Amino acid sequence: MKLAYKLKEAAEMLSISYSTIYRMVERGEIATVKISNVRRIPLHEIERLAGIDKGGNK
Repeated sequence: MKLAYKLKEAAEMLSISYSTIYRMVERGEIATVKISNVRRIPLHEIERLAGIDKGGNK
C-alpha cells in the first residue's frame, strides 16, 4: 500500500471523476503533497473522504 496517490488513482479509489477531485484540490477541500513535482493525495486524506477511520470502520 502506498502512502500517497496520484489524483487519477485517488479519483478511481473514491469512485469520482478526475475533474471532481481536481476541483476539490483547487478549492482546498483535499490536502495534497508534492513528490518529485507531482501533486499526490496522502492515504489519510483518501480515507477521510471515504469515511474510514484508522480502526477500519466506516
